[in-house]
Amino acid sequence: MNRKLVLIDGRPVRFREAGAGVPLVILSGLGLSSNFYQENLLGLARHGIRAIAPDLPGFGGSPGQFTGMNIAEATAWAVEFCSTLKIARAFFLGHSIGCQIAIRLGAEHPHRTLGLILSGPTGARRHRLLHQSSALARIALREGTHVLRKVALDYLHTTPSQYAGWWVRAARDRPLDIAAAVKAPVLVLIGSDDPVPTPDFIAELMQRLPNAELSEITGGLHALPIEQPAEFNRRVAVFVRRFEGRALNDKAKPLP
Repeated sequence: MNRKLVLIDGRPVRFREAGAGVPLVILSGLGLSSNFYQENLLGLARHGIRAIAPDLPGFGGSPGQFTGMNIAEATAWAVEFCSTLKIARAFFLGHSIGCQIAIRLGAEHPHRTLGLILSGPTGARRHRLLHQSSALARIALREGTHVLRKVALDYLHTTPSQYAGWWVRAARDRPLDIAAAVKAPVLVLIGSDDPVPTPDFIAELMQRLPNAELSEITGGLHALPIEQPAEFNRRVAVFVRRFEGRALNDKAKPLP
């Protein structure tokens, strides 16, 4: 696994990359960096996938705006990140609020999207911040020390203004309103014990996404990618394998 640095809009962006093959870009949860997803990068690489995890602006080693980004800005940033790495088309794995970026990418940039994996998606219509706060507080009592330590280390590198700015702005985003525009295949991958994505929200999301399938990992909570990394990586890889032919068919097409 390599740690790399690029410039986007004049600002340094740190990212980690492992493996070769069809590209998969990880869009992180709130305040998390590429360090959080190391087990996924290495595991997906062993499945023959080129896995890439950038530190979103304001997280980890990537400086950002004082009050963070909204989801539309983050989506445009993710497109620029892919262009900088000369990635024409990719699978996008969103985790938590990263799912909102992934959904907007799929809706607004279908030519770049081979498929989406949504892990613990956020975006419920009502009382979103209150629900998320309550759910995450309950989860903290159940997560193991491995998860809590990795979250704490990442939060130390995110300022309160950036964390709060990202969170509040993400709460104004309405992924359900644009989900029907996502034509690429979608895997909604959730933990059976994750209280953040409510059953009603998941049901509506599945109804609105035209080509989605739901997969549940028993006992999983909101930090699913690193709680059960082997099973998580396996299910992601199976999904990617089913649809990676689209990448091979598109190789001759110019970069959008």
